[in-house]
Amino acid sequence: MNVIRFIKSVIAEAKLTTWPNFSTVFNMTIVIILISTVLSLYITGLDIIFVKGREFLFQFLNSTSGA
Repeated sequence: MNVIRFIKSVIAEAKLTTWPNFSTVFNMTIVIILISTVLSLYITGLDIIFVKGREFLFQFLNSTSGA
């Protein structure tokens, strides 16, 4: 009996919900895609910088180690 009452209350709450229209969903999707792209490019750039810096540091340390 509690399950049926729960389902009825869920349906009642879902009817009260204000759902976004298509243009709002579309615009927010574009914003999310743009932010994700910018952040991924930023993180990729940082990764490249750190890898190149590490390679430079290892080469520098190997060249000055007396070899």
